[in-house]
Amino acid sequence: GTWLHGTLHRFHEALQREPGLDRTRTLNASAQAEQQHLGLSDAAFLPFALGWPKTREAYLAWLAEHEASGAQYREGEVSQELALDIAGQTIRLVGKVDRIDSDGHGGQWLLDYKTEGLDKTKRRIQDVDEDTQLAFYALLGGTQQPTQAAYVNVVERASADNRTQLLALPDVAVQQAALQSSIRADLSRIATGHALRALGEGDSCTYCQARGL
Repeated sequence: GTWLHGTLHRFHEALQREPGLDRTRTLNASAQAEQQHLGLSDAAFLPFALGWPKTREAYLAWLAEHEASGAQYREGEVSQELALDIAGQTIRLVGKVDRIDSDGHGGQWLLDYKTEGLDKTKRRIQDVDEDTQLAFYALLGGTQQPTQAAYVNVVERASADNRTQLLALPDVAVQQAALQSSIRADLSRIATGHALRALGEGDSCTYCQARGL
């Protein structure tokens, strides 16, 4: 996942600088550059290299469809923050969005890459009370322009029935407002001394910077 995120960021930044580049060659070059950046030997990288051609072609096919809708890459690895005044204190919410595209109609796409199974990504956008990542990105991005948020499920073993897909969060503005309300409620309770029960699944906690709190 880390390698693929870096590869796609390099690829889109290169295309933004030179739109006429050959996409297959540029994506391959980006993959090699990211492999070297991460210090992955050819032996360590072999499992990824074997499936790369199908992954690459599935991604490029999806990208062509995405751009045909009017969407265009704008920037990647975007650090954002939002200050909220809660219980007399300023709370900073911070995050990094994988990618922001213009949608071609005066709005924007907030996109996050996923390399997990497609069914798992589908569950993320169905269970919005549990998976708040896209709503959080929308909250950080503000409401200056119409916003859509989605996961881009980049398949590792692409086939005719298993291809890169965009899975959009429904009712982004509603989810964004609900999340902000929940954050305000929880942090107000913390400020007044209320204890909160622990939440989170083990596999998610493993990667959380606040693990153990």
